[in-house]
Amino acid sequence: MYYGTEQDFDGGADPWNREDMFDGQFEGGPSNGDNFNMTSPRFKLVAKLNNLRRLYPSLCTGTHNNLWANGSGPGLFAYARRLGSEEVYVVLNTASSSTTIGPRPTIHPAGTILVNILNPSETYTVTSGIDGIPSIVMPANSYKMFVAQSQLKILNPVILAVTPAHDGGGISTVSAISVTFDRAMNPTTTQEAFSTAPATTGTFAWSASNTVVTYTPSFSLAGTSLYAVKVASTATDTNGLAMFAPFESRFTTGVASTLAKSSINSISFSGVTTSAATLSASATPNGAATTVVFEYGTSTSYGTTTASQNIGNGNSPVSFTAALSGLLPGTMYHFRPVAQNSQGTTYGPDTTFTTDVVLPQVTTTAVSSVTTTSARLNADVNPNGISTTYYFEYGVKSDVLNLTTPSQDA
Repeated sequence: MYYGTEQDFDGGADPWNREDMFDGQFEGGPSNGDNFNMTSPRFKLVAKLNNLRRLYPSLCTGTHNNLWANGSGPGLFAYARRLGSEEVYVVLNTASSSTTIGPRPTIHPAGTILVNILNPSETYTVTSGIDGIPSIVMPANSYKMFVAQSQLKILNPVILAVTPAHDGGGISTVSAISVTFDRAMNPTTTQEAFSTAPATTGTFAWSASNTVVTYTPSFSLAGTSLYAVKVASTATDTNGLAMFAPFESRFTTGVASTLAKSSINSISFSGVTTSAATLSASATPNGAATTVVFEYGTSTSYGTTTASQNIGNGNSPVSFTAALSGLLPGTMYHFRPVAQNSQGTTYGPDTTFTTDVVLPQVTTTAVSSVTTTSARLNADVNPNGISTTYYFEYGVKSDVLNLTTPSQDA
């Protein structure tokens, strides 16, 4: 394999097909820049073949046995690599039309199931006789590799795609990074294996199938800067199988935007009654058109949102308020302001207030059962839904009620 082949550089008739993949003092042509794209189709194929060589020792140190070759021109070529009881049967069709290779000899006994390593759903059963491998249909320009089902080994996980694309330029400084794997991955080991250079901090989100992870940096990336995306080979799939090799890609950011996420500057409340309150806050749009709301409720889950308000795209704090009604008396409410613009969403701190309680109502009624030494004091008490106790104050003068009755529950 020549330099450049794994990146599908220009054809063999073009001398640049043998060009280095990296920048150098004496190079030119299509390899200017970094061409080490680990997600290009040919590179992934070469990586898969190298993975197979590591999994099947016969591909490296076994004997080579030619089993078929067309006499002239494009067509079929078949061979077997053998090492002890291991045999890898390889068939290639270099012709531009489909053809069938006839039965070929094998070291495996009749009844052995052969599996196409590159497409495990394709199987054949060895028959009795000298040529135990049955006929196999080979599509145009195709290749297949077969092993005994008992010797089939699972390929290591690999990365299929990355966003931003390798060596991409002018990438937004607020871009997220996504990596697509060929199977479900273990989020813990994969996130531990992920890094960027220069180093960043951020959050991870996974697809439902655990095949795509999206990393969102906590802060905007630096403008016009080269960033590398790396996944170490310690990343494992859900079965604990580690990646075949470490992965690396890179991209260059564009000019840093002067825009930024809105900032929350202050937060307060006022006018609290038994059923209403007014929420207040201020936010700075930081150059991008910004809308604001308040989230509120009886827990930090909130659950209710006020009407959206536009506060413009300036660079100075803008105050905004929202009047709440229909609240429950004597209840603690949580709230926070939320500001959103094209650069993202900013959440203010959680703040609480408690609505006023409804006081009990009392009406004094006429005294009854008056004697020379006793009397019954009467009143109507409405607790208004709140635990209430009551007692009477009395005395010999209206302005000196210095005596009280025992307290009672209403």
